[in-house]
Amino acid sequence: MTEWDFLTALLNWLDAPGFADAILKVLFAIIVVLIVIEIAPVKWSPITSIARKIGRAINADTSERLSTLEKRAEKEEKDSVRMQMLILLSDYPENVQEIMEVSRHYFHDIHGDWYMTTLFNNWLSKTHIGRPEWFNPDI
Repeated sequence: MTEWDFLTALLNWLDAPGFADAILKVLFAIIVVLIVIEIAPVKWSPITSIARKIGRAINADTSERLSTLEKRAEKEEKDSVRMQMLILLSDYPENVQEIMEVSRHYFHDIHGDWYMTTLFNNWLSKTHIGRPEWFNPDI
């Protein structure tokens, strides 16, 4: 069966009389058009969009809780790395390589705060180490 045969059969089926049949036929025609649009190389995929909206509505509560947990995990990571930096800067200031690794993670990767910027700047000044390229406290 070719595409034209299918479309001819579809049009013949749509021509049958009856109100309930007409509603079903219109719904069927809409579904066929949506499927054709979904398969065609078009940027908008209606079936995917509808499914995505339904999924978001069903999972709204879960998504909200997940977002809250992600924010909490980010805060916990910042607190943990901040504590690690404080310990390294105060108790092991001679451990340059580890301080630089932890500081890069804190300032560059997780965008740490101004308080540690001051402490790290002071440590850089005391140890006469140049400012790393990833550390820009002026931003």
